[in-house]
Amino acid sequence: MISVAQAAKKIGIPTKHWPGNCFGIVTAFLEHELVEGKQQYGHYHGFISPKSKPFGGRRFTHHAGCSRR
Repeated sequence: MISVAQAAKKIGIPTKHWPGNCFGIVTAFLEHELVEGKQQYGHYHGFISPKSKPFGGRRFTHHAGCSRR
């Protein structure tokens, strides 16, 4: 397993650009073979920290992730 800083360097996208860009980050992780699976897009309903930009304080948002094949 690699650190977040190492992953950011490998995909060439600084972590400050990750919030609100979940689908793009998942795509980059897959393209650079940091994870295996396929992209999934859906909804997240649950706690989001008020410190999280740009979605802080919400209880519902669109979200992308990676599922196993």
